Amino acid sequence: MALSAAARSHDQILPMLVISVMLSIVLAGGLIPVTDRLVLNQLSWTLPARWGFAASASTVDLRHLVALVPANEALWTHDPTWWLLDMIILVLLGVATIGFIGWCIRLKSK
Repeated sequence: MALSAAARSHDQILPMLVISVMLSIVLAGGLIPVTDRLVLNQLSWTLPARWGFAASASTVDLRHLVALVPANEALWTHDPTWWLLDMIILVLLGVATIGFIGWCIRLKSK
């Protein structure tokens, strides 16, 4: 919805969608470790995919289920505190997105 609200024409939506999906896949932390990479780690904080994947990994205790999971990924810790942090950040990003959508589609006064 945020992409649709930000696009000025129908032709802009598909490239924006492709870029956002690719960024979400890369910066979620499941394919490429982003924790110790300076720029990637900070970029990943702004995407809901990072926090959603971290909450899922914390829920199922991914660090102990899969042998190749990086040990330094603290967001994936199977602990209620880390899970709650992941969910709070997800809610905050959702509220920010709703605010952005409302700002983009507001009626312009004459």
